[in-house]
Amino acid sequence: MSILDENKISEMYDLLEENNKMLRALLRRARIASFMKIVYLIIIFGVLFATYYYSQPYINNFFNNYNTMQDQVNKFNNFNINDFNNLKDNESFKNFMEIMKSNFNEKTSQ
Repeated sequence: MSILDENKISEMYDLLEENNKMLRALLRRARIASFMKIVYLIIIFGVLFATYYYSQPYINNFFNNYNTMQDQVNKFNNFNINDFNNLKDNESFKNFMEIMKSNFNEKTSQ
């Protein structure tokens, strides 16, 4: 082997070592990036879960109130004026109204 061949082999060996170092560094960075991405996603999903968990009572309360309000509106829409007219003719309702009037008159006269 000539000196020239030995120099080329030595130079190729040095380039090969440098290339190997760069590849290992790239692999290490890729592994770190993958790990950080997993940690990032765990944090994101953890925050979303915690937000849902702690706000769930408020959300349930909102929907319960909404359903109650909807039921009240439906009752109001289904109200029949004839039922009220029949109630006015009822004797016990008349007695109740007289008692209320007398109580009201007593309080206003004081």
